[in-house]
Amino acid sequence: MRVLLLLSLLCSMSFAKEIYTANNGDTISATISSTNLTRIEIEGQKIIKDYSAATVSKKITEPLGQVYLVPNQETPFNLYIVSDSGNTYNLHLTPQKKVAGDSIVIKPAGNTHKAKALAFNSESYIRKLNYLLKMMYLNQEAGGDYSVHSENQQFASYDGLESILYKTYQNEEFIGQVLLIKNVSREELRLTEGQFYSEGSLAIALEHPELKVNGFSRIFIIKGAL
Repeated sequence: MRVLLLLSLLCSMSFAKEIYTANNGDTISATISSTNLTRIEIEGQKIIKDYSAATVSKKITEPLGQVYLVPNQETPFNLYIVSDSGNTYNLHLTPQKKVAGDSIVIKPAGNTHKAKALAFNSESYIRKLNYLLKMMYLNQEAGGDYSVHSENQQFASYDGLESILYKTYQNEEFIGQVLLIKNVSREELRLTEGQFYSEGSLAIALEHPELKVNGFSRIFIIKGAL
């Protein structure tokens, strides 16, 4: 993963703001520059962790708690971020050459998780969440102290979706669930993390927020162990 080297110049740069009001767990779609710097911030909160399967140049600055990135590509990708208040957002970013450097501001709306602020401020806690998320994304069969089980259980979810609980990961602290979903409707569907949120959810990530007809996606859900 490449890291931006010229962070000392960031404070002097000017950014046009694009403000997105979103609930905890929502997916936000935005167009950004493929070659210029983009700043990402959450109003009133600090970003303490980011995750992406894409190889992009990015850096979280402290004490501002903002992400600065340059994708150096024109392929859409997802950036999953966690705030110091426990809020999570999935940014579906589409780079384009003709777009100037921008500032993406996320304005939290409702259902924040203030009670989890202390837990999400723990560096070791974040590392554990990130470790489990990577295990699920890479479809690993074993790792650390986790027991891994193939489930393949079909369950009812939303209209137009065929849903299967594909695999579970569990230790004494977390339960990770991998869902496999298929768009069986007659039109393209757009998914958000909020659709898959339930009581006890700590982190949710979508592999593909937009599903074409007959398209598949994996959903990654992490909950606290009972």
